[in-house]
Amino acid sequence: TSSKTWGKEAWKKIVVCIVSDGRAKINPRTRAVLAGLGVYQDGIAKQQVNGKDVTAHIYEYTTQIGMEVKGTQVILKPRPGMPVQLLFCLKEKNQKKINSHRWFFQAFGRVLDPNICVLLDAGTKPGGRSI
Repeated sequence: TSSKTWGKEAWKKIVVCIVSDGRAKINPRTRAVLAGLGVYQDGIAKQQVNGKDVTAHIYEYTTQIGMEVKGTQVILKPRPGMPVQLLFCLKEKNQKKINSHRWFFQAFGRVLDPNICVLLDAGTKPGGRSI
């Protein structure tokens, strides 16, 4: 769609990046939601490729699935009109939050060259007018 601030096809200027800290540590419900959104495929990630350790797994998808949270239940439903670009990085090993921030800024930030970045920790739910 169009907005005064962002211009025509504003959705193309926004990328939601999710960095998860450790493949063995990721919550199964989180994996299920990401799979439902289309940005994760279970069973594809490997610890090694051609005898070399894998550092991270990167998935990308543009979805038109919306999320609604009711208590502890997450409801996924089609959201026609405005797509959302998702970039999901699943680090192979748990290396803590600062390492995840480094991944975001040094890897994805350099490629995406964003004007604005908003960092949210897992479990944080911004208000309707927060961003």
